[in-house]
Amino acid sequence: MTMVEREKRMGLHLPVEVRGEDAGGVRFTEYTRSVNISGGGVSFTSPREFKDGDRLALKIILPPFTPIQTVIKIIRSSPNPQGQGFALATEFIDLNADDQERLIRHILRTQAERLRARRSQVG
Repeated sequence: MTMVEREKRMGLHLPVEVRGEDAGGVRFTEYTRSVNISGGGVSFTSPREFKDGDRLALKIILPPFTPIQTVIKIIRSSPNPQGQGFALATEFIDLNADDQERLIRHILRTQAERLRARRSQVG
Protein backbone atom coordinates (compact mmCIF):
# COMPACT_ATOMS: atom_id res chain seq x y z
CA MET A 1 0.00 0.00 0.00
CA THR A 2 1.40 3.37 -0.95
CA MET A 3 1.53 6.34 1.42
CA VAL A 4 -1.18 8.13 -0.59
CA GLU A 5 -3.56 5.16 -0.23
CA ARG A 6 -2.81 4.93 3.50
CA GLU A 7 -3.65 8.63 3.98
CA LYS A 8 -7.04 8.15 2.32
CA ARG A 9 -8.02 5.32 4.71
CA MET A 10 -11.15 6.26 6.60
CA GLY A 11 -13.66 4.76 8.97
CA LEU A 12 -16.49 3.57 6.76
CA HIS A 13 -18.91 0.74 7.55
CA LEU A 14 -19.90 -1.02 4.34
CA PRO A 15 -21.43 -4.51 3.92
CA VAL A 16 -18.71 -7.07 3.22
CA GLU A 17 -18.93 -10.71 2.13
CA VAL A 18 -15.80 -12.83 2.69
CA ARG A 19 -15.26 -16.29 1.20
CA GLY A 20 -12.40 -18.71 1.49
CA GLU A 21 -11.02 -21.67 3.39
CA ASP A 22 -10.27 -21.67 7.09
CA ALA A 23 -7.11 -23.15 8.64
CA GLY A 24 -8.73 -26.61 8.61
CA GLY A 25 -9.48 -26.42 4.88
CA VAL A 26 -13.22 -25.92 5.40
CA ARG A 27 -14.86 -23.53 2.91
CA PHE A 28 -16.83 -20.67 4.45
CA THR A 29 -18.78 -17.54 3.63
CA GLU A 30 -19.26 -14.84 6.26
CA TYR A 31 -20.92 -11.45 6.28
CA THR A 32 -19.52 -8.51 8.20
CA ARG A 33 -18.94 -4.76 7.83
CA SER A 34 -15.78 -2.87 7.02
CA VAL A 35 -14.12 -0.94 9.86
CA ASN A 36 -12.06 1.25 7.57
CA ILE A 37 -11.23 1.29 3.90
CA SER A 38 -8.98 2.91 1.30
CA GLY A 39 -8.20 2.48 -2.37
CA GLY A 40 -5.56 -0.07 -1.33
CA GLY A 41 -7.30 -2.26 1.24
CA VAL A 42 -9.96 -2.82 3.85
CA SER A 43 -10.04 -3.69 7.55
CA PHE A 44 -12.81 -5.70 9.19
CA THR A 45 -13.42 -8.12 12.04
CA SER A 46 -13.89 -11.87 11.72
CA PRO A 47 -14.59 -14.71 14.12
CA ARG A 48 -11.82 -16.62 12.31
CA GLU A 49 -8.09 -16.19 12.70
CA PHE A 50 -5.97 -15.97 9.57
CA LYS A 51 -2.24 -15.93 8.90
CA ASP A 52 -0.44 -13.05 7.22
CA GLY A 53 -0.43 -13.74 3.49
CA ASP A 54 -3.72 -15.71 3.43
CA ARG A 55 -5.91 -14.82 0.46
CA LEU A 56 -9.70 -14.53 0.48
CA ALA A 57 -12.44 -13.54 -1.97
CA LEU A 58 -14.16 -10.30 -0.98
CA LYS A 59 -17.31 -8.51 -2.10
CA ILE A 60 -18.05 -4.97 -0.88
CA ILE A 61 -21.38 -3.29 -1.56
CA LEU A 62 -21.11 0.45 -2.25
CA PRO A 63 -24.29 2.51 -1.94
CA PRO A 64 -26.78 2.32 -3.41
CA PHE A 65 -26.17 -1.29 -4.64
CA THR A 66 -22.83 -1.42 -6.43
CA PRO A 67 -20.91 -4.66 -5.77
CA ILE A 68 -17.12 -4.67 -5.96
CA GLN A 69 -15.44 -8.07 -6.04
CA THR A 70 -11.76 -8.72 -5.56
CA VAL A 71 -9.18 -10.88 -3.82
CA ILE A 72 -7.58 -9.65 -0.61
CA LYS A 73 -4.38 -10.64 1.17
CA ILE A 74 -4.22 -10.60 4.98
CA ILE A 75 -1.44 -8.27 6.11
CA ARG A 76 -2.27 -8.34 9.83
CA SER A 77 -4.51 -10.45 12.07
CA SER A 78 -4.74 -9.70 15.77
CA PRO A 79 -7.22 -10.33 18.59
CA ASN A 80 -10.05 -7.79 18.34
CA PRO A 81 -9.50 -5.16 21.08
CA GLN A 82 -13.28 -4.47 21.12
CA GLY A 83 -14.25 -8.03 21.97
CA GLN A 84 -14.52 -11.39 20.25
CA GLY A 85 -12.85 -12.43 17.04
CA PHE A 86 -9.95 -10.93 15.15
CA ALA A 87 -9.20 -7.54 13.63
CA LEU A 88 -7.96 -8.07 10.07
CA ALA A 89 -6.04 -5.63 7.91
CA THR A 90 -5.93 -6.52 4.23
CA GLU A 91 -4.75 -5.25 0.90
CA PHE A 92 -6.52 -5.62 -2.42
CA ILE A 93 -4.72 -8.01 -4.77
CA ASP A 94 -6.60 -7.75 -8.07
CA LEU A 95 -8.98 -4.81 -7.72
CA ASN A 96 -9.62 -3.61 -11.26
CA ALA A 97 -9.04 0.05 -12.06
CA ASP A 98 -12.73 0.90 -12.60
CA ASP A 99 -13.74 -0.60 -9.25
CA GLN A 100 -10.85 1.13 -7.50
CA GLU A 101 -11.98 4.43 -9.00
CA ARG A 102 -15.58 3.83 -7.82
CA LEU A 103 -14.31 3.03 -4.33
CA ILE A 104 -12.08 6.10 -4.13
CA ARG A 105 -14.91 8.33 -5.42
CA HIS A 106 -17.23 6.94 -2.73
CA ILE A 107 -14.60 7.58 -0.02
CA LEU A 108 -14.05 11.16 -1.19
CA ARG A 109 -17.81 11.82 -1.40
CA THR A 110 -18.27 10.48 2.15
CA GLN A 111 -15.39 12.62 3.45
CA ALA A 112 -16.93 15.73 1.84
CA GLU A 113 -20.33 14.96 3.41
CA ARG A 114 -18.74 14.55 6.83
CA LEU A 115 -16.84 17.83 6.49
CA ARG A 116 -20.01 19.68 5.46
CA ALA A 117 -21.89 18.18 8.43
CA ARG A 118 -19.11 19.26 10.85
CA ARG A 119 -19.06 22.79 9.44
CA SER A 120 -22.83 23.14 9.77
CA GLN A 121 -22.63 22.02 13.44
CA VAL A 122 -19.89 24.57 14.19
CA GLY A 123 -21.33 27.47 12.25
